[in-house]
Amino acid sequence: MGFESLRFFQFRNIVDQTVSLRSAHAVAREIFLIGQNGQGKTNFLEGVYLLAYGSSFRTKIDRRLCRHGEQEFSLMAETHAQGSPSSIQVKLEAGKKQIVVDGTPVTDRRELLRRMPCIAFTHEDFEFVSGSPEFQRLFFDQSLSLFDVVYVETLRRYRKMLRARNVLLLQGEDPRVLEVYEHQLAEAGRDLMTSRGEVVELFNPQFARLFGQITGLGGACTLRYQPSWKDPDQTVVTRLLAERRDSDRKLGFTSTGPHRDRYGFIHGGRNFAEHASTGQIRLLSLLLRVVQARLALERTGQPPVLLLDDVLLELDAGKRQQVLDLLPDYDQAFFTFLPDQQVGPREPHNPLYLRVEAGQYTAQEVDHG
Repeated sequence: MGFESLRFFQFRNIVDQTVSLRSAHAVAREIFLIGQNGQGKTNFLEGVYLLAYGSSFRTKIDRRLCRHGEQEFSLMAETHAQGSPSSIQVKLEAGKKQIVVDGTPVTDRRELLRRMPCIAFTHEDFEFVSGSPEFQRLFFDQSLSLFDVVYVETLRRYRKMLRARNVLLLQGEDPRVLEVYEHQLAEAGRDLMTSRGEVVELFNPQFARLFGQITGLGGACTLRYQPSWKDPDQTVVTRLLAERRDSDRKLGFTSTGPHRDRYGFIHGGRNFAEHASTGQIRLLSLLLRVVQARLALERTGQPPVLLLDDVLLELDAGKRQQVLDLLPDYDQAFFTFLPDQQVGPREPHNPLYLRVEAGQYTAQEVDHG
């Protein structure tokens, strides 16, 4: 069940140490990290996520994960993944990131995706609602990667063909060469569009129902997929790409395709994100993560590991409890709180409280009165 221990070496501001996640002689199902801002709560969650997926939810540049002044880091975890004991290590050495599972190097991060689904609720999630289309695409790409390994490969193939077309455009390559890449780009793009449309249909029933339940607003809020290619037919798309060659060459990039897709949040016939309050946008972003976690459980049968990084901080006690009640069954959950916040376990089953100060984690007792 989940993570049993974590070992940190030269990672962010965290003191080199091994942190046990056992409480009362059993692995804790709920872990509460309590400390002031800047002490290492988010860094701890980032380490968990990195061990689950081999990448960070905060940066794409691995060297930024190293402690200030260092060039290397290492993380190691003892886990129970799918009922079996296991070890995972992620390290950066000589500028190269390595992932090792049970002593065997992992060459493709797809191998990690289904071992232990992990979902991070962060402050930056509001970008999925009110941010640029790039953030919205990122959210739904993440969602699909949780339960559709084929989608990950299709997305890689599409991006590879997209990069190739962009380079060939700038080089003024022979149209016959471009046609080959455009045909493959259209094929991969069509498959992406199909999956993206399907995942929105999976989201909508739960998302619409929970929106009314937690916001109290009348009417449903539904997700709308807005593909860049209106007609996914491969012949139509390849003709469109051929017609756009001259204009795309002047722009320096491919101006149409799934890398330009958009999503909308429709309520009362208009885009809710354009007139919603900050609080409503925050709730919407929480609901997106809740439904993502629920679908991950439904589609894979594996309870996820949840990381909730101060996202409940701005909610009143009633709304906070509502959000907690909406969470699906999970393998393990990590929560971060400030010292003066009233915290308590969602379920009174073996919680662990860790005091966080200057990158050091110390188990402590909490009196709930």
